[in-house]
Amino acid sequence: MWSLFLLGLLAPRAAVVVQPERRQEQVTVVLCPDADACGTAVLWLDHTGAFDPNVLLLDTILELERGNWSGGEALEQRFARSLATARVEAAAGRWSMADQALAEAEAALADWPGSPDNEALFALHILKAGLARSLAGDGRPEPHLAQAAAVAWNRRPPLPEVDAATVAAWTDFLASEARVPTGRLQVRSHPARPDLVIDGVPVGPGPVEVSLRPGLHRVSATRSDTESGWSTQVEVLADQLTVTRPRFSLLDDPVVARLDLSAVFTSLTVRPEVAELLDEWCERYAVRSIRFVEIEDLAPVSELVRVQGGGLREVLSTPERRLRVVRYLPGQQRWIQLPVPAELEGLKGD
Repeated sequence: MWSLFLLGLLAPRAAVVVQPERRQEQVTVVLCPDADACGTAVLWLDHTGAFDPNVLLLDTILELERGNWSGGEALEQRFARSLATARVEAAAGRWSMADQALAEAEAALADWPGSPDNEALFALHILKAGLARSLAGDGRPEPHLAQAAAVAWNRRPPLPEVDAATVAAWTDFLASEARVPTGRLQVRSHPARPDLVIDGVPVGPGPVEVSLRPGLHRVSATRSDTESGWSTQVEVLADQLTVTRPRFSLLDDPVVARLDLSAVFTSLTVRPEVAELLDEWCERYAVRSIRFVEIEDLAPVSELVRVQGGGLREVLSTPERRLRVVRYLPGQQRWIQLPVPAELEGLKGD
C-alpha cells in the first residue's frame, strides 16, 4: 500500500509518532511509493541534517480525519462511554446529567461512520423519551418513543433502567401503534460489496430492501478491503419507498491521496476531498502550513569509457535523488512551489 509520512520538526532523530504536537508553524510531508521507501527517505533526510523528523503514516491521518476519531478518542468508544453514563444517570434519576451524556452520545454518533448495535440505538431513544418526561425535558416523549419503535424492528430489545412512568409510556405507545403502516427502505449495491447494517442489524452486502416502521433509520456500510466506513440517516415514510446507496470517499484508499498529492508538484492543485482532509488535519493540530517533499530515486546513467588497452567498459553513475518541494496553506487551499533546500541540492543517493 502506498504510504505518506508526515514529519514534524521536533525530535533529534527520526521516530514514528501517533500524532504531531500542536501549534506548529510548519510540518513537512514526505511522499514515497511504499513503507520501505519512506523509511529509507526519512533516514536519508535525517542523515543530511536538513530535517529531524517525527513520522506519521497516512493511514493514521485518514482514520483521524474521516470522522473515526474526535479529540484523540475513537468515536465508537465515545458513543459507548457516553451512553453508559446516560444509563447510570437515568437510573439514578439525575436527568440533567443524563441529558449531557445523551448529547455527547448523539454527537459521536453523528460523526461516526460505523454503527452501534440495535440494543444501543434502542436504548438511546428510550432514554431520550425518559428525559423528555423529566423536569429537564420538554414533556413530549412521544417522538422519541416512535423513534425507539422504528429502530427496534418489531423486536423487543431490553429496556434500559428508567422510571416506571417511562416504562408505562412505552407500553402504552406500543399498544396504540400496533398496526402502524410501514414503509420500505432500499439500499442499493456498491462495487466494493460492503457489509451493510441498518439500525444495528446486519443485512449483508446488498442490494437489500426491507420494510420498516416510519422514522429515521441509520444505514452503515463497511468495506472489507480498506476497512473504511460510511453511514447516513434516512427517513422512511409510511407506504413509500426510500432509496439510498453507500458513498465512500475517494480518500478511503490511500493510493488516491498519494497519487493526487504526487501530482501537485506540477499541477499545484488536488481534488477537493484531499484539500478538505488537509484543512481538517491542520485545523485539528493548529498547523499553519504543510511543506510537501517528494524524493525520486533517479536511475544511474550508463556510460561507456575506454580502459587501458583500448577496450570499452560500461560505467554506471552514482545514483542520485531528485527532490521537489511545495507548500500548502490550509484554509486558502493554496499551493506554492518552493526551491529545494540548499543543503539537499545535488546530494547523491548514498
